[in-house]
Amino acid sequence: MKEVEAVEIVRIARKNHLCLIVDEVFAEYCFDSLQRANSFVTTDSVMTFTLGGISKLLGLPQMKLSWIAVSGPSNVTSTALKRLEFIADTFLSVNTHVQQMLPSLLKERKSTTRRFLERLQTNLAALRSRVTLARAVSLLRCEGGWYAVLQVPATRSDEDWAEVLLEDCNTLMHPGLFFSIDRINCLVLSLLPLPDDFDRGISSFINLITEKMAVNR
Repeated sequence: MKEVEAVEIVRIARKNHLCLIVDEVFAEYCFDSLQRANSFVTTDSVMTFTLGGISKLLGLPQMKLSWIAVSGPSNVTSTALKRLEFIADTFLSVNTHVQQMLPSLLKERKSTTRRFLERLQTNLAALRSRVTLARAVSLLRCEGGWYAVLQVPATRSDEDWAEVLLEDCNTLMHPGLFFSIDRINCLVLSLLPLPDDFDRGISSFINLITEKMAVNR
């Protein structure tokens, strides 16, 4: 989210009496900080629910702990907090052990996210290098998160490409439609694998695309 975008979103919400629900689980994993907006937790002019959790922050999805930061005008946030408390009491609470462990887990936050970010940047650099040499594949701009999006030849659907990659190369990528990407020829891949495994997978992917395109000529 760019600062100019954040300002405009808040302006529209305030004008139309809307609240904001902002998912910031990937906020720590940014590759391009230029003009980046700050966290929405400081937004006080409109009702704002900012989501976070240790699934992405610490790489611990199995611990099942997340949170909602509520900000905005005091006359509405107090009511919202009471209703959220009621909802939280209605369903199963977060596991007691992980709640008790949270202070200790958060002490490792900086080192954990740093290691994640180093791997993400290493794999992204390798991907950019490989894709530069492949005419049939292009990498869409990647500003953060754990995923990259590749545009592949439109000679077959993204589902078909994903199936071929899995069967012929033992390489898993997701069709863009899984992520509501409108383009029909996009694949989404994780930047989290070990660098050597990631590089082998990308090499197999590039070789397969090249071979398939050569056959189609």
